[in-house]
Amino acid sequence: MRQNVSEKNTKGTTMNSKITQMILALFLVATINASADNHVLSFETLSHETLLQSDKYEKIVNFDSGQHKTIIRILELPKAEAYVFKWERPLVAKKAQCKEIPKNLFSEVAALLGEENPAFLLSSKGFLPGEKITFSLETQGGTVIGQPLEFFPQPLIQENRSGESKLIAELSSLSPSTYEITFEGIPSFETLIMSSFSSGEKLVNTFQYRQGSCIGLMPGVVGKEGGSCKLSIQRQKGEKFQLDLPWGDDLLKHLGGECLPVVPHFTAITGKSEELK
Repeated sequence: MRQNVSEKNTKGTTMNSKITQMILALFLVATINASADNHVLSFETLSHETLLQSDKYEKIVNFDSGQHKTIIRILELPKAEAYVFKWERPLVAKKAQCKEIPKNLFSEVAALLGEENPAFLLSSKGFLPGEKITFSLETQGGTVIGQPLEFFPQPLIQENRSGESKLIAELSSLSPSTYEITFEGIPSFETLIMSSFSSGEKLVNTFQYRQGSCIGLMPGVVGKEGGSCKLSIQRQKGEKFQLDLPWGDDLLKHLGGECLPVVPHFTAITGKSEELK
């Protein structure tokens, strides 16, 4: 009998141990999820003209004067002596670029911007028009902070006056210079007239738009090293989108920071990373 009682006690102890382990595991998962939520990254890209009109950002207007600025916000930073920024630019570099940032810089930038949470500031200088980058942050020890962000430091975007419809151009190739044109707020089957003028050559095309589709545009001209393409999209109601798209050598000048942004004004663009899982 004693042997049987001992076996029952052992089983009871084992069961309690498993329950305790399950509770600890659930607590750990909850803690990780809460931590991931606290470390979510977000961004806001502001045009130079928007910065000029805002008293809040008057202290950063002259930093890389004339350039757009992207504010990267971190809801909460994990403890570390330093952090590492990584950004991927597939059109320009095969490997991700890294920069170590001391922890005090985040609070200094936040104070400069009047932000409550840690923040970092990125200028559009040196980035190509319509170039999408992937940005990530981790501690010096390799702990990833939130999911990576994707954004355009120098957006190519045109909006109508109401902001209901937009034309967005994304640079998809350097050689030959190629842009992917997409739209927001335009219904399927609306007839659009697209005209492009580049180095004396003019092309006109009429087509029916389908939501979710994109237009590939290579503005280069045979025998020319570079230039700027004047793109115009006319809608059925007469409304027009107009955008200048640099190509070839003129496009590459932006890498050296020699040029101001192509589009001087746009509505603030925001986004945030997903939680780590």
